[in-house]
This record gives sequence, C-alpha cells and structure tokens, in this order.
Amino acid sequence: MTIVAVVWFGWFTIMFNRMIIPPLLPLIEARYHATYAEAGLLVSGYMISYAVSQSISGRVVERFGEKKPIVIGIFLSSLFTALIVLVGSLYHMVVLRVLTGLLAGFFFVPSTLLMTTRIPVEERGRKMGIAMTGGSIATVLLYLLTGTFLGVLPDWSYIFLISASLGISFAAYVQKSLSEGRREQRLEEEFASSRENQSKLTAVLLSRGIFLVLLYATFTSLASWSLSTFLLSFLVSGRQLPFSTASFFLALSSFAAIAGPLLSGALKDRFGAKIPMLLSSLSAASVVVLIQFSPLGFPMVIIFAIWGLLSGAWWLATTVLVTELSPPKLRPRVLGIYNLTVFVGGFVGPLISGETIDVIGFRGFFALALILYLAAAFTATRF
Repeated sequence: MTIVAVVWFGWFTIMFNRMIIPPLLPLIEARYHATYAEAGLLVSGYMISYAVSQSISGRVVERFGEKKPIVIGIFLSSLFTALIVLVGSLYHMVVLRVLTGLLAGFFFVPSTLLMTTRIPVEERGRKMGIAMTGGSIATVLLYLLTGTFLGVLPDWSYIFLISASLGISFAAYVQKSLSEGRREQRLEEEFASSRENQSKLTAVLLSRGIFLVLLYATFTSLASWSLSTFLLSFLVSGRQLPFSTASFFLALSSFAAIAGPLLSGALKDRFGAKIPMLLSSLSAASVVVLIQFSPLGFPMVIIFAIWGLLSGAWWLATTVLVTELSPPKLRPRVLGIYNLTVFVGGFVGPLISGETIDVIGFRGFFALALILYLAAAFTATRF
C-alpha cells in the first residue's frame, strides 16, 4: 500500500473519532441535561489535549521515528474511545475525550513528515489533498450513521465502538506493513546543540511567513471548530429542523468536502497558498451570514455544499506551506507548533461559543464567527 493510502486511512480513522461528538450533541445534551457550554467541553477537552500533544510530538518523532507514535497513539486513543460506552455521566465522557485527544495528537506530525519526505515538492499539495479526503469521507459516513442508521444500534453510544474498531484496525495495519521513516536515534549532526536549535526555531517561528500562517490558523480554527461543534444544534434548536434533516445537511456538506482537499491541493500547487486561504475564509464568512436566513430546501443545499467544498481548503494549503517554509531539521517541531495553534483554537472556540450561545443566543455566536473569518481573510491578503 502506498504512503498516500496509509495516510488516507489514518485521516479516515482520526476524523471519524474527532468529529463523532457534533452529530451526537443534541442526544448528549438531552440525556445529561447539559447546557451548550457543558456539552462543548466534550469537543474542547479533546482539542486542548490534542494541542498538548502537538507541543511535544516533534521531539517524539525525532527520537522514535514516525511509525511508533502513530501506532501507539491511535491504538490507545481507540481504547479510551471504546470505554465511553461504559460511562454514566457527561464529565466521565469529558475525561475520556481528553485522553483520546492526547493520544490521537501523535498522528499529524509523523504522517505529514512521511508524505513530505517521500513525495516530490511539485506533487505534494495534490497528493496530500488525496490523503486528506479520508477525513471528509469519514465525516460523511458519520453523519449518515447518526442521521439514518442510529436507530438500529442498542444505544447511540455504541457508535464509539465502531470508531474504536476502526482505530485498532488501522494501528494493527501500520504496525505490520509500514516501514520506518526516520531511525530510532537522534543524528548527532542534526541535534548536537539543543540551545542552537531552540534559537533557530524561535527565528523560524518569528519569520514573516510562519508568523502569518500561525495568525491565520488561529482566527480560522476558532471560527471553524465553533461552527462544526454547534451547527447541528442550531439547525435543530434555532431553525427547528428534525434531527434527521439537520444531519442530512451536514452529511451533504461533508460529502462536498471530499473534493475540498483535492481542489485546495491543485490550487496550492498552481497558485500558491494565498488563493485557497482567501477562498476558504470568504466562503465561510458568506455561509455564516446566509445560513441564518436562507429558506430551507434547495438554497440551504447550495449553502452547505459551498461550505463543505471551500471552507476547509485553508488547512491543507497552510499545512503544505509550513512544510515549505520550515527548514528540514526543524520541520517536525514547526509542524507540531502549527498544529498546536490550530487545536488551541479548537479548544477555546467551542468554549467561548458555548458561553456566547447560552448568554446572547445564536445571533451572537454567528457574529463572532463572521468577525473571525474576516480577520483571517485579511491576514491571507498579507501573503
């Protein structure tokens, strides 16, 4: 199996687990009588622990190579996911989601490095785009399962067992078939002086290109994780849609998102990162406004299709851009810090948004998201 297919399966597994909470959120809120802010902890807890992993994953890869962090991280995170079927309270679920995120966080850096070191730079955007469609397909499947087939399970919590089975299968396959990339040692010529490397790392992070990427990622991740967390709740509570209909719209968006990484990768290879970043931010800003007032039916279908196709294009473009702007010796740490920034936004965004909805309502929530997307679009123009 090619490295693209391996990483595709990894993203399928990761995103099925990561996105499992939003489509279940109305059911979780009903069972545990949770506020929006309390329910948002299930997403925020995963995100903050995932972000913590990013701060150390670069060093872990330098020490152990790419294979071991992927296998151990996915396997253990899957075990914690399976345990969710046994819990009896919201806060027990939060603890297990924190542990799941902590271990799952060791996938991004090694998988990105595997593709960076084994794929020519002129093909990198397109092939990374193909690999990342695994996450979009997993999200489609997840919304179909929760919106259509959830009733055949003994309890909605059993969907966590499906997620755990995918993760354990992936970990076993990688352990059996993937050859090591980097060796389990620090090459003396690369890591002889940690103080010198730290000084170089600081200089790279403060360079104009990397700094702008981190700023853009902060604005965008705050808005996008907030939307992905509470959009289903808005459709059910704010627009009074049946749960199955709301799930259909989100499944449609996820289906359109399958083509998103392919489009983003092609645009990145052809025009650079600026165009997909701007398209992503401006399309998402438009959706934030239109989704509140659009008539149901075909106009809503168009809105969700556009959101799925374009709103996530920023992530692939900025990820490839970081691999291009960072020196090879520092690339693992820079990628870790970049993804740390993304998932700090994933932690803070749902917390702030949950409080905003509880206090002000969904209008305030969408206003905040709009401001963040416009700030991101302005940042993209600085490239």
